[in-house]
Amino acid sequence: MTFRIKKNILVKLKKKTWYYETSDTNVRCKNGYPAGGFLDKGENLLVCQIESKKVPFENILKVKSLHNKKNIVYIIFDGYDEDYFFDFICTQ
Repeated sequence: MTFRIKKNILVKLKKKTWYYETSDTNVRCKNGYPAGGFLDKGENLLVCQIESKKVPFENILKVKSLHNKKNIVYIIFDGYDEDYFFDFICTQ
C-alpha cells in the first residue's frame, strides 16, 4: 500500500487528535500521564519526518510535524487510517 502522507507536505486534521511532545517512548510520561495533548480539528501540520514500523496486519506510522503553536509534535497512528485523520492540502 502506498501512503499519501510523506515528508514536506501540509496536512489539515479532520478531527481532534492526540499528539506527543517527544518521540522518546521512555520519557513520554509525566506523572503517569502521557506528555502531550490534543490538537483541534482543522489545525494544520507540516510533515517533517515519518517512521514506519511493520507489524502483522498493521503499518504503524510515527509522524514528526511542525505546528504553529506547539512547535514539534509527534502523532502515531495506523497508516491505513491516514484518511481518517488528515486532509491533504499541499504536496510537493
